[in-house]
Amino acid sequence: MRVLIDPGHAPGNANRGPTGYFEYRGMWALSNHLKDILTASGVFAQLTRAENKNPSLAARGGMAWGFDLFISEHSNGFNGTVQGSECFHSVSQPDNRTTAACFSSETAALMNHRDRGAKTRASVGNSRLDFYGVMRAAVAAGCPRVFLMESGFHDNPIDEDFLLQDENLRRLASLQARIIMNVLEVTK
Repeated sequence: MRVLIDPGHAPGNANRGPTGYFEYRGMWALSNHLKDILTASGVFAQLTRAENKNPSLAARGGMAWGFDLFISEHSNGFNGTVQGSECFHSVSQPDNRTTAACFSSETAALMNHRDRGAKTRASVGNSRLDFYGVMRAAVAAGCPRVFLMESGFHDNPIDEDFLLQDENLRRLASLQARIIMNVLEVTK
């Protein structure tokens, strides 16, 4: 089994929390923890980029050719008061809704906040394509399971505090690895 992990944003991205969290740092750590756990469990896992590189969304999603699952890791931001986790699955892959719901609900339980659920977001002007370019490219590459995970709201102080702690990122990675191995029917 092959899993491609996309550490959402690269250095230089301005997405940050109020007390020092940067999305690119947190998601880089989470992605590497997930890669390590999956690799130790016998799953071939790869990242879409090196730490200080920022390939295009099309290039990162396009790397999903030949992979069984693609997950793009993110934390969300809005107005500082919203909390919750949500997972997007491709509009062209409705069978992945259950897995997306599992990612969302289990992350919300771990982070002790609202489960915002499994979602799709269609491209403006074409409801058969995904809004997110990295997802469009991964689907176009033929990956059968494409997800974009939003683990909390980094501009909310409570979610940010959780995301600032590396041990919590390890716990998120472990949770995601368990879901991925279950979906791919991998036994450790």
